[in-house]
Amino acid sequence: MFGVGFQKLILLIAIVTAIWYGFRFVGKIAAERKALQREAERKRPARRSVEDMVKCRLCGDYVPASGVASCANANCPSR
Repeated sequence: MFGVGFQKLILLIAIVTAIWYGFRFVGKIAAERKALQREAERKRPARRSVEDMVKCRLCGDYVPASGVASCANANCPSR
């Protein structure tokens, strides 16, 4: 009554094999898509980082906040 026949065993093997190859196929497509995205990222020019600006205390020009003591304005008294 509940015996495992040869036909049921073959059907089970066929279903498991189909699922296995389905997962492999989907994984291959995902890997190719990821490789294409990685290549597109590599070809894209690098973004420049955004830097905060601060107002020069003496002349009012805006200069980068990192490491610049005075502005590049020739008329600035702090230069």
